[in-house]
Amino acid sequence: SNGTSSYPVGGLSADNAAREFYMTFTSGGGEIYHVSFAKDTVSTHFVYDVNVYVVNPTQLKNLEMDMNAVMSNGQTVILATQCSGYSKTWEYSLRSGTKRHWVPSNIPCDPAKWTANTWHHIQIATHRDNNGNSTYDWVSFDGKYSDFQGASGTNGSDLGWAVGTLLINFQIDGPSKQNGSNTLYTDKLFVWRW
Repeated sequence: SNGTSSYPVGGLSADNAAREFYMTFTSGGGEIYHVSFAKDTVSTHFVYDVNVYVVNPTQLKNLEMDMNAVMSNGQTVILATQCSGYSKTWEYSLRSGTKRHWVPSNIPCDPAKWTANTWHHIQIATHRDNNGNSTYDWVSFDGKYSDFQGASGTNGSDLGWAVGTLLINFQIDGPSKQNGSNTLYTDKLFVWRW
């Protein structure tokens, strides 16, 4: 995949300050965008809060939104969630041994069925403990609130990131065995933490 990002983009949101994400892909490739935004080892609860606009939902297989936190012991907890067109659920990530894997949840989601050229408000709540265990709490999509069930487990890993780093990911995946392009926008992206 190849991707670009532009900011600010006017004419799409009330504040005229959307961020554009454009990607081309082959064979279902994905493009990840990330930003480190703070240093904090104390916060354990996070809400990823964003408005997302998808130009062509049929060219979006997964939309991944992650909150990553490096604890005071140097372990990184990756609180990864994605709306998956494969399992048709909100998936979450846990670690088993040295590998991370996606776990389908009880909450339905299929990005191909999202309304095109429309803003969708997404909120994802997660938390971690001081041993690197994570819990996926709830998702709100366009005002519909849903609790994750049984979505917790081991998650800390030694990745060598700087202690206290808080970093978010926004990843766009194209459909497998296809080539194409897609444009997405975000607006009013906040991370609430305590």
